[in-house]
Amino acid sequence: MKFFYLMTLFFLTTSIFFACSPSSISEYRNEGEGRTRDLIAELENIYSREELVKASPRLKRLFEELVDLIVEAKIDQKERPELFYEDFAKKENRFNDKLRNELNRIYRIDGGRELVEKAQKNALHKLDSFESRSST
Repeated sequence: MKFFYLMTLFFLTTSIFFACSPSSISEYRNEGEGRTRDLIAELENIYSREELVKASPRLKRLFEELVDLIVEAKIDQKERPELFYEDFAKKENRFNDKLRNELNRIYRIDGGRELVEKAQKNALHKLDSFESRSST
């Protein structure tokens, strides 16, 4: 369930913000969509527990990259609020349903949920730590 929190947070607040050193909102959006497409593509190639085990290190890396981008975007939003003038919660991301569908499919694989959650563990811990520090 924490993953859905992560992805909701990701899509609703940061899918528009992503990039290493963006100069515009569209650069953030493009980078975020690219990372999401990479994650979806990786998930689309998984059809068995064995494939999921093999893909787990790549999934772990992709989840960590997403969180790194989320953290960077939130820091940048505080430092350069003029780039973040839109109401991002109202923005629709065309990848939401596709990612949710792929994750639900993977969860139906024997042990799939546990393996995905294990791949997400470090990323979620990093995001939780950042959110805790930011709220104090």
